[in-house]
Amino acid sequence: MNFRSTINLFSVFPVLAMLLLSSNLFVEKDKGLLGHWIYDSVSEEGITYSKKSDFVRSKPGIAFLANGKLIKRQNAGWCGTPPISYSNFDGTWKWDNENTISLSYAFWGGTINEVWEIDFTKEKILSVKSTFFETVDDRN
Repeated sequence: MNFRSTINLFSVFPVLAMLLLSSNLFVEKDKGLLGHWIYDSVSEEGITYSKKSDFVRSKPGIAFLANGKLIKRQNAGWCGTPPISYSNFDGTWKWDNENTISLSYAFWGGTINEVWEIDFTKEKILSVKSTFFETVDDRN
């Protein structure tokens, strides 16, 4: 091994180490985020969810699954007058950065795309603030 090869190895190693460490950060965050989250409340700060073992029949929620899949439990149709019927809609999610995730999921009128700032520093409590929201009528 010559001097030039040694320099190249030393310049590549820090980059590889940073990539491995950052991917491990997301894996650890995934472990906390994965599972079923049931709607608790809404305030000026955002929406709060509680972690449960499964969805609650009479409440909305979201399930973050492995491999970037999600299930959004929400109104089955356009009417919001009680009693509300809930359905599960498939979607996807991904980390944008350490505290932000992008979501895309079906709803009765097409597709919803959202970006959430998340905080789950309290055990089994997820607080989210939507920073982007759009609906796409792609039912055709």
